[in-house]
Amino acid sequence: MRDDLHAVRDSGGEHRRQVDVPASRLTGSIPSGNSDVAIYLLGLAEMTGVDMQDEIEAKMAKNTARIYQRLPNGVLAKSNSDAD
Repeated sequence: MRDDLHAVRDSGGEHRRQVDVPASRLTGSIPSGNSDVAIYLLGLAEMTGVDMQDEIEAKMAKNTARIYQRLPNGVLAKSNSDAD
């Protein structure tokens, strides 16, 4: 991957997609939009009694335990049947 492009990874380190945008353009609206999403999700969690810290820690532990295999095209893919 070129130095001026970024891969998007979730908090558990999983590669979701490659973003073909120069690093200089990844400012402003993306962090602001991410903040809006976080505020909405935290508010929803508060209203429904969900402890987001516990949920995030459990999900990160699950992601860490996943087993990956390299596909013929070089991409890493989950090798177990875990659907999350």
